[in-house]
Amino acid sequence: AISGGGKSYLTSILIEELLTRNDALGTPAIILIDVHGEYTYLKDIPQLKDKVKVQDASYFQIAVPKMNAYSFRKYQKEISNVQVRELSKYIKQLKKNKENNGRFTLHDIIELVEKDTNGSKGTKQALIGWLSELAHLGLFGNQENPSLNNITKKQHLTIFNLENEVNIRKKQIMVDYICYRLFLLRRMNRI
Repeated sequence: AISGGGKSYLTSILIEELLTRNDALGTPAIILIDVHGEYTYLKDIPQLKDKVKVQDASYFQIAVPKMNAYSFRKYQKEISNVQVRELSKYIKQLKKNKENNGRFTLHDIIELVEKDTNGSKGTKQALIGWLSELAHLGLFGNQENPSLNNITKKQHLTIFNLENEVNIRKKQIMVDYICYRLFLLRRMNRI
C-alpha cells in the first residue's frame, strides 16, 4: 500500500474502538509493534490514557534461559548443525547449575565453551564467534524485559515503541521474539 493511504489512521481508529467498546462485545488485549513511533500519541488521549502502556525498546531484553539451541539459529543462521548440537549441551549444563538459579547470559555460555577442553577447536571458535556477535547486539540477558507473560490485559493496549532503534537487525530480532513468545504463551493458554 502507498504512503499516505490512511493505513495508520485506520489502525488507530480500530484500536480506539476496541479499547472503548462495551464489555459485552468483547474486549481484547492488543499488542502493537510500532516501528516508527506513530502510535505513541494514543497514551495522551484522555479516555485511553489508563488503557495504553508504551514499552521503550531501549530496555528490551531476550531471556537466554528461555531459549534453546535451535532458537539461536533463527537469529544466527550461519550456526551449523554440529554447533547447534554443541550449544545445546552447554545450555543444558547451565540450566542444571543450581548456583545460577536458572539465570544465565550469552557471556556465560561463551565462558563455558571457552573452558571446555573437549570437542573440535574449530567448532568451538565458530560458536564463540556467532554467540559474541549476538551478545554485541545488547539484546540478550538473563531475564526477559518486559515480561511478556504480564503485558497482556483485556481492553488494554501495549505498544512496543521501536522508533529510536536504528539497527534493523535488532528490530527484526525483537519483532520475531515478541511474536513467537506471544504465540507460545497463547498456545499454552497463559495469555
